[in-house]
Amino acid sequence: MADIPAFSLDDFMQQRWQALASRLGDRRTALLQSIDEKSAQHGFANGLQGARFANLCLALGPGFETRADNEWALAILLNDKLDLWVKLHQLVVQAAANLRRRGADGDAQAQRLLDNDSVLLDRFDEPQRPPGGRPRRGLAHRLRRSACDLEAAEVRLLDTAFRQEYRLQGGQWQRMAVQPPTPVRVDARHPAPDRITVLTRAAGDAEPVRLQVRTVYHARCELGLHPAVTWQGGREPEHWKDEAARAPGWPVASFVGHELPGLLQETEPDICLLQVHSCGVRDEGVPLGGIALQVWAYVAQQCLVSQQRQALLGYALPDAKSNPPAVKPTRISFERDGDTCPAEAWQRGFDEDLRDALGKGLQDLLKAWQPLVQEPTLQAEIGLFDGKAALTWGWREGPRGLASPPVQRVVADLDWQSSCELQLGGLVEFAGAKARLRLRIEGQARLQTLIERLQTDVPLYTAMEAAQLKWRWPVQLEYDPVADDNGIVFREVGPCSGALTGSLGLRISPSRGGAWEWFATLALEPVATRVVVHDPLLGCSESHMALLGSVSLLDWSVA
Repeated sequence: MADIPAFSLDDFMQQRWQALASRLGDRRTALLQSIDEKSAQHGFANGLQGARFANLCLALGPGFETRADNEWALAILLNDKLDLWVKLHQLVVQAAANLRRRGADGDAQAQRLLDNDSVLLDRFDEPQRPPGGRPRRGLAHRLRRSACDLEAAEVRLLDTAFRQEYRLQGGQWQRMAVQPPTPVRVDARHPAPDRITVLTRAAGDAEPVRLQVRTVYHARCELGLHPAVTWQGGREPEHWKDEAARAPGWPVASFVGHELPGLLQETEPDICLLQVHSCGVRDEGVPLGGIALQVWAYVAQQCLVSQQRQALLGYALPDAKSNPPAVKPTRISFERDGDTCPAEAWQRGFDEDLRDALGKGLQDLLKAWQPLVQEPTLQAEIGLFDGKAALTWGWREGPRGLASPPVQRVVADLDWQSSCELQLGGLVEFAGAKARLRLRIEGQARLQTLIERLQTDVPLYTAMEAAQLKWRWPVQLEYDPVADDNGIVFREVGPCSGALTGSLGLRISPSRGGAWEWFATLALEPVATRVVVHDPLLGCSESHMALLGSVSLLDWSVA
């Protein structure tokens, strides 16, 4: 160590074990070399560790750990759960106890062992403060001289009465109290978890939860360092010592996630550090040591979104003035912990953006139809998201309470319908024959489900797969032949290929940082048909008539 005078084990032996040194004479060098080799075999470093082990060998005899009456020593040296400093401490303490059991001579030998060990600790221990100077290092780094260990600690939450969740009871959503999590105990049989989860309020809101740590120590710390508890959170570190560290409690707020969340969005944690200190030394057995716990503080906000809609959108094209008739606006309400939150953006998304996007898609469909027919027309009545839905989400404790990561609880009660009546009309001429064609698409689909994602064993995206409705409605074709002077007519038309595919529901938004979105899609598959044309001169001929290619009608979302 820096600033420590040079140490000679031979000088130490002659000064502190004079009788033994005199008996050995010139053989001291060989004995000390043997002790050095044995010390290195056990992993003890040169300096204080080697000197303390040598002191044991001088008191008990070289190779003392290999003798049958010292099995306790070998058990300590081979215990991988003990660090080297604890091994040396337990060897010294138990060696002294064994020597005392031998009687008067043993008492003297035990006291000499302890006195010499104390001399070594004094020699190698750095003083707290050199004369006229600053401390070389913190008091916590002083050499450990006596038993000081944590026996048990308990971490619990206080002031959790504000915690409530939205639950569906008798068809109504109600806010109901949440059972507080059980405390986490740390002792020899219950190791400390990797982290503690605390569900609390955001910084700046009402009073958050309080975290309390109760400690029981195995032995009194003679260095005066412990009991001690340290908290490093969003503010300056806080430190409790002595009696104040027996059961301190303090508020834990999250400085992350105060903003209004997006749909089903998971908020990030605020990570803090809780430390319960001890020297980690016992006279026998494996010390528990200090505890260092990461504390992940999440905002425990609970959200509820309700949506109701009955809006059949009607279009008649190519009339440029055609607009869907007036419909009852979509009703959306958004609550967070009982307080009303703005939902205007979602409402505009349904009542304006969805209508406009669908209107543009139908215009594109009509444009794709126009080159194939004369006098093209399009009529449609389309319903999307008709019905009602309610979603609630928010953090709750995992299966092991404070000792496990939280789960994003999601409950979704969905009852959505989609419907379509679409007709494309026009006069077509093919191979000299004419006919009035009508492409018709009719269909209805319904999604009615209750999704409950309450634990982490099912990923959220897997549980929410049930929140999507998909359909495929085939295109039907009707035709009326139109007679002409040449006598060429359509004899048969059909069957017809193609379908209107679509989907709606909830999905992860690619641009909103973990938020979800409502979405709806519509697309027309290529449409073609078999036709048979009758010519008075040439007879009947069969061919294939392409009517429409793929057309995307709608790709809408609101997050």
